[in-house]
Amino acid sequence: MEKKSEMTPQEMKSLLNKIIVRFSLLPIVLGLLVLLPAGTFNFWQVYVYVGILVLPMICVLFYFLRFDPRFLLTCASRQT
Repeated sequence: MEKKSEMTPQEMKSLLNKIIVRFSLLPIVLGLLVLLPAGTFNFWQVYVYVGILVLPMICVLFYFLRFDPRFLLTCASRQT
C-alpha cells in the first residue's frame, strides 16, 4: 500500500512529539482512574485491562503513521 499523504520533516517531528507525550500519559491516567478509587495498586486485572486497551491503540497508531500521517496530524491539531 502506498502512502496517501506526505509530510515535511518538521510536521512529522511535531506530530511524533504530540503522540509520545499523549501515549506516555495514557496508561498512567487510565491506571490511576481505576486504582485510586480502589485504594490499592494490587490489582493485576487493571494492568491487563490497560494493556488490552493500549496495545490495539498503538497498532492503529503505527498503521496511520505509516500510511496516512496527515490524518493523525489533522486529529492532533483539532484537540490542541
